[in-house]
Amino acid sequence: MTSIHKMPSKIKLKILKKAPIVTSNENSGRRFGDFTDYDIDSRAYNNVLFYIQKGLSSYSELIKAILKPILQMQLSAAIKYTIIPFTFGIDDEPFYKGRCLNINYQPSISKISKILLKLSGNKRSQKIAIIPRLFPESTVANSYSGGKTRIKRKEDLLIVIGKKGEVFFDELIREEVEKYKKQILFVEIENENVDWYFYNYQPEFLVTMRRKTMDTRKANFKIGTFHGKLNPIKSDSEAKLRNDLYLIGSLTLERPRRGSNINIRIIGYEMPLVNEKKRGEAIDLFGYDKEHKPYIIELKKANTNEKIEEIIEQIDKYENLLQNSLKYIEKEIQEKYHWNDFKFTEGIQKVILIERSYFKNNDPKRYKDEDIYICSFSRIPTNDNLQLLKSRASEGNVNLKIENK
Repeated sequence: MTSIHKMPSKIKLKILKKAPIVTSNENSGRRFGDFTDYDIDSRAYNNVLFYIQKGLSSYSELIKAILKPILQMQLSAAIKYTIIPFTFGIDDEPFYKGRCLNINYQPSISKISKILLKLSGNKRSQKIAIIPRLFPESTVANSYSGGKTRIKRKEDLLIVIGKKGEVFFDELIREEVEKYKKQILFVEIENENVDWYFYNYQPEFLVTMRRKTMDTRKANFKIGTFHGKLNPIKSDSEAKLRNDLYLIGSLTLERPRRGSNINIRIIGYEMPLVNEKKRGEAIDLFGYDKEHKPYIIELKKANTNEKIEEIIEQIDKYENLLQNSLKYIEKEIQEKYHWNDFKFTEGIQKVILIERSYFKNNDPKRYKDEDIYICSFSRIPTNDNLQLLKSRASEGNVNLKIENK
């Protein structure tokens, strides 16, 4: 244990060594007061995510002790980054998202500390505080610019602040936590002393009501099978469109600027992700490319009332659920197709597919920096009743135009 007022030097060094290498150019250097005229390689994180337990509003000095070395490290790299604060408590409370701080200047430690302390408040969490999601929905509203901040999992630093023996992760996200735990700085408070853990942090888990009602699926993902109503009554429904795409079996993402397209083999539709009797959480279309990267395709009709950001939130949720099931889906593919060495490559690509007329009132270019492809049907006239199966079945493929890149 160490004093509550200072981060140990060995912890600072570990955090710096783990940080991704970034390049600061001439312009960014001048913005931060460094008048160099050449590129400099430094280390810094893309985002810094703070998870602060409820009821820690009296720990002002500790919060400042955490912030000071982290902000100094980020400042030395002369890059723009984002601080994203969250608070957590008992498992039936919402995982509250604080305002997102876009940092492109020398930040005020005092100001950021006040924001975190206010977010935490003085209401204790009954000695059990559960973090329900490691990476919450990865589109986070930016309180300054009104834009969007993307959470890049491998390039982010996660800081968890809580009381000794009270902080747990939801058992539902165990695999994800184990994967990224070396990026977590855990600051454990015991009276006036603190333990600091980084890289060797061993998280604890609890089974929650969320786990009981939304349990990760481990089998029967409906890969390569027909299920439900193959021909829905309404020929212009989203379900009919989804089923037609599955029967055709292949999508091509057109990327003329990059000189190469992406071919996606569709192997599942209405793919369930949790163990529930009702429909629950299910992916519209699921597939993979030639590198075996998995693809989530969320399908919407042109007349949907949902905004693009709402659809992104939905597909982000599916991504989080899918992370826990990928190895089981691999196993089902291996058994279904007698492909014993099949493995997914790392990462999940998300695709939103909407009929072109939707974009008349919803500008996809606003989301050009998102790691999501927002697409329409390519070379197919827009109408209210896309008969894809008739027009594309013989070709065995449907081309998609990427609207946001």
